[in-house]
Amino acid sequence: MRTPRKKEKAAARAVSKKPARVRKLEGVVVQNYTSMPIADLKPHPDNPRKGDMRVLKESLEQNDFYGAPLVQKSTGFILVGNHRWKAAKEKGLKRLPVIVIDVDDERARRIMLVDNRSNDIAGYDDEKLKALLQATSESTKNLLGTGFGQLDLAKLVRQFEPQVDQPRLDLLKTYTVKCPHCGQEFEFKPKG
Repeated sequence: MRTPRKKEKAAARAVSKKPARVRKLEGVVVQNYTSMPIADLKPHPDNPRKGDMRVLKESLEQNDFYGAPLVQKSTGFILVGNHRWKAAKEKGLKRLPVIVIDVDDERARRIMLVDNRSNDIAGYDDEKLKALLQATSESTKNLLGTGFGQLDLAKLVRQFEPQVDQPRLDLLKTYTVKCPHCGQEFEFKPKG
């Protein structure tokens, strides 16, 4: 019987030997899953995205590399995953799993742009995020590798605390108002 570690090694060898080709499906770009030397991959020169390398390096340290960069077949340019590739390269990894797609340059740019933009405009269900961060923080005693910190969690917790009406102290104050025409001063107290 194979141990889990032997199974992982066997699966890794299988991936690197022969790419799996997904058959053509209607409305789906043909994708080849393989592994490539990290040195053969290139960041797309037109990618305007600036990734947070600190967060990605922390994730790589805590979670290892996961997923696969999306690579344009004709150029070797990374369309999705430029910054994860860079973090992996800086860590000294030699090979990465990749998904290779055969698309022209225009379509490649569109894919790169929509991947970046869809992340920008996405949001969170703050209540679910708070619960997930609390559970993670309680079970591991930290949030390392999540991209979130204790300050983020504290803000979410405060957001869901019941709000207590604070008295408006400015309504208790008496103001002195000077008439611009005659110069006479009057005392004024706002009504709440």
